[in-house]
Amino acid sequence: MLSLVRGLWRSQWGVLCNFNCPNNISYFWNGGSLLGLVLVGQICSGLLLSFNYAAFVGVAFELVDGVGRDIWGGFVVRNIHVLGSSLFFALIFLHIGRGVYYGGALMWGVWVSGVVLLVISMGVGFLGYILPWGQMSYWGATVITNFLSVVGSELVVWIWGAFSVDGPTLMRFYSLHFLLPFVLVVGLIVHLVLLHMGGNSNPLGVMSFCDSRLFFPYFLSKDVVGFVVVCGLAYIYLFTYDLDEPQNFIGANVLTTPEHIQPEWYFLAAYTVLRAVPSKVGGVVALIAFVCVLLLFSMGGIPHHSLVQQNLFWLWVVSFFCLTLGGACPIEEPYVGYGRLWCLVYFGGVGGLVLMG
Repeated sequence: MLSLVRGLWRSQWGVLCNFNCPNNISYFWNGGSLLGLVLVGQICSGLLLSFNYAAFVGVAFELVDGVGRDIWGGFVVRNIHVLGSSLFFALIFLHIGRGVYYGGALMWGVWVSGVVLLVISMGVGFLGYILPWGQMSYWGATVITNFLSVVGSELVVWIWGAFSVDGPTLMRFYSLHFLLPFVLVVGLIVHLVLLHMGGNSNPLGVMSFCDSRLFFPYFLSKDVVGFVVVCGLAYIYLFTYDLDEPQNFIGANVLTTPEHIQPEWYFLAAYTVLRAVPSKVGGVVALIAFVCVLLLFSMGGIPHHSLVQQNLFWLWVVSFFCLTLGGACPIEEPYVGYGRLWCLVYFGGVGGLVLMG
């Protein structure tokens, strides 16, 4: 039995750590390891928060509010969890951008598994946003789940567990939010195995094993530096409420609708795409396309090989930032018109990069 464990450990160590990496990869390649670190922090902090949470409409808001006021260290744990979600998606966006720019998207299996992980992460983030049961949590859940009525109103009622967002909805979302991160861990392991079996991309965009060295310990030491820098930056926001939604400091009230319903900042770009199309069906299709269009990058497109492609890539990046800013604006002109314009730029940028690649 001991020999079997040793054999499994050696084989996994060889796949995960004892493999060759290009010598010229920089700290820009730390994104994946940093995401793993943040994910572990999210699971640990979420587990601690679950000890003082109950998925019941009458007490959920008071329990979340009480974690920061009545429990020693609860304020820090809650802020770590809130900050971790923002940091996780910020690193995801940087990770995707680096993969597109330096040709990492051309590794088909790695890229597709990464897009699947992105979708799961978005689901986990949305479910967690509902759990505080504040004003924005309740109305955000109501608005977003109502879009599923394009499939059928019965599906919406089935997801709610009632005829509106209520106690059964909160309980189901809490269960899924607790379980899906472990699915994310399994997917992350698959993603790592596929990456390390196929090799890394590098700034030059060429695959060469002549100038390489083992991941451990050289590149692991670079990851440690990235860990220290990210933890230092995160510490700045650890003792503030800057990343919290102000409306979520008010308990959910089914009779009072917030003036402007919006999700967390990392969903604002997707929210802009969703509301850019006048029809509900069209909005849902556009939202699905917003994520799935990333799969096209595995067909081609290495922007750093030509000036035109570089400019097109940075225009695509700017369009994403503009969509994010647009999602924080009211649903009125001229913001809706600007959102539609930048939607066209976003999808056009992806199409142009793929065709030129």
